[in-house]
Amino acid sequence: MLQKYNLKRANKMSKYFPISIICLLVFLYSASAQTQSTNNKNKSKYDAFTDLDNWKKSDDDCIQVNNYSVKDRLSKYPFNKASKILAVSYHSNSSVTHLEKSIKSFSTYGLHVKEGVLDCATLVEIKLLNKYQINKLTNIIYNITYGNAPIHTEDHMSCFMPRNALIFIGNKGKVFDYLEICFECLNTESLSNRITIGTVCNQKYQMLKRFFIGLGIKTGTIYE
Repeated sequence: MLQKYNLKRANKMSKYFPISIICLLVFLYSASAQTQSTNNKNKSKYDAFTDLDNWKKSDDDCIQVNNYSVKDRLSKYPFNKASKILAVSYHSNSSVTHLEKSIKSFSTYGLHVKEGVLDCATLVEIKLLNKYQINKLTNIIYNITYGNAPIHTEDHMSCFMPRNALIFIGNKGKVFDYLEICFECLNTESLSNRITIGTVCNQKYQMLKRFFIGLGIKTGTIYE
């Protein structure tokens, strides 16, 4: 509730302050909220789903097989270039035409990055990932794969209505790449076409969704 309240205030502030200042304020708020959450001894009901150390082979065929260290994982693109990583949510703009997207009145939908600047006004939720969360994310991407020879793979739909994304920000504060994720269609797209979620074993998208839910992101994961 507080996150949504702050984002609403950010939208109003955009009339008076540069969007970079607004984003900075949101980042600081997110970092503060995450610190409080980490210190909270009462785990959320989603923690069990995002704790990969407790993920059992009997649960499914998507398990930790590789053992890339944190150093190895962070040496791979885009993590090797990122000084900050954001997990965000927004409303899909799949029903908006290309012409409408160019009109400012329709910019409340979708993800908008122009010349490395992220437009926070379209975002519903923003979470600045800490080291522990980045470790968990890279573990899902690089170390989780098929425990046995794959019998089948997740079906990807032709639709693409992303409502979530991972945003990668460089040392100069500019967005250099991002990965949009559609949990409904089981599909992803990146700005550079260089970012993937790794081996798409049968529960990989479900594990990523649970990761986002564990961050407190509900749009695109629990409801539209």
